[in-house]
Amino acid sequence: MQVDVFEPEELDAVAATVYGRTSIGQRGRLPQTVTVEVPGRPDEEVTLIVGTEGAWVFATAAGWEATAEAVLLVVAQYARFAAIEEALLDAQAMARRNLRHGVTAAVPTLRKREKLVGAATASWNLLSDWAYFWGPCSDPLRHCSSQESVEVHSQLSSELELEEWAERIESVAEDVGEVYDAITDKLFHYGLFIWGMVVEAIIIALIVALIFR
Repeated sequence: MQVDVFEPEELDAVAATVYGRTSIGQRGRLPQTVTVEVPGRPDEEVTLIVGTEGAWVFATAAGWEATAEAVLLVVAQYARFAAIEEALLDAQAMARRNLRHGVTAAVPTLRKREKLVGAATASWNLLSDWAYFWGPCSDPLRHCSSQESVEVHSQLSSELELEEWAERIESVAEDVGEVYDAITDKLFHYGLFIWGMVVEAIIIALIVALIFR
């Protein structure tokens, strides 16, 4: 995601352009604007506008230097959250289409086994990526070099409601995981059932052959 830095007095003009590009029903989140104090400069603020198309920062040179670390981390998190959310929503839509295979299995389910397993594997890789990114990769204590940066990051995260957003993404992730758990379980047990029937048929055929030879 591109980050552009402007002087504070340019905020109104840039904000009008950014928000003017939004439309009802657009894919992804609407831009958000948040403002935080510059550490050690209570009379100075940094404003951040962030959306799925980019991020725009309004600060003096000193304000940007003092907050850049935290701002860039939050923007990276926002961009990754948005990307994973879109991918998970696509995976959820596909999971809904495949849901019948998790409710009841039949011959068509086995015929689509390779496709279903591929979709499940892709979804589980996405869930693993999300678990890592929401966990250690998003921990500001691992990436910020000072307590001041951690505090700025905390303020930005709170204003952007990243925790609440992550919880909503997690609910989608859980839904996708549960659907594919059910599908793969059905595939396994129905596969065993079919092989059991095949083995039973072979045994019966052998018995009949022995009786009537």
